[in-house]
Amino acid sequence: MEIEEGTASGFATGESAPTAEARQRERLAPEERRDKLLDAALAVFSELGFERATLNDVADRVGATKGCLYHYFESKEKLLLELVRERKGAHLADYEEFVNSTGGSREQRIEALVRRMWQGLQEPGQIELAILTLNQVARVPELRRYLVEEVISQKQQTLERALATAGSRDGGAGETNAAEVTAMAAVIPCMILGVAICEHLLRGGESGGLTPEQLGEAVTRVLLHGVS
Repeated sequence: MEIEEGTASGFATGESAPTAEARQRERLAPEERRDKLLDAALAVFSELGFERATLNDVADRVGATKGCLYHYFESKEKLLLELVRERKGAHLADYEEFVNSTGGSREQRIEALVRRMWQGLQEPGQIELAILTLNQVARVPELRRYLVEEVISQKQQTLERALATAGSRDGGAGETNAAEVTAMAAVIPCMILGVAICEHLLRGGESGGLTPEQLGEAVTRVLLHGVS
């Protein structure tokens, strides 16, 4: 089942469709222009859907030429892959740094990690990027390889290390075996992402009008303590 695209408007860059002034060519350093093209790609792909969107749409969003876009990205699929690599890669580095710096008891560490994952999905463009990636992962083999072998694998390994360290610090009856740690590391991110996607697509209809902060608190409580 494909998750609905084409419902967002100007979320990624904080801008709506370009005005005449915005369409004028800007004098930018190569890396700055590349970043603007990636911002535009995320906005356009999410607003129009990846299949409908064209490279012209992306170039027009920042007032660039199609030739300028091809200078950086040879195809729409390559543009998508680089978008995911850069935005997910930066998030993975931040996540690992957070995990390595988090101390406390087992429950405190897990609570901090769950909150950080939820907060990360609330940052501008992150949930839209997740939806876009999930929709296209079966259609773009290189994207699937990157997502499975690098993003998911690295995130699970980092989370497994954090959970195992928490268990060994607590010791005794609270210690978690390796199989349980692996299972938790696989399930926790998926559960958080699923709630975040539902909240985003239904605009609060499924959550009974809870704010993202309130919903994040509920997700944390359920994951830590269940529904009892």
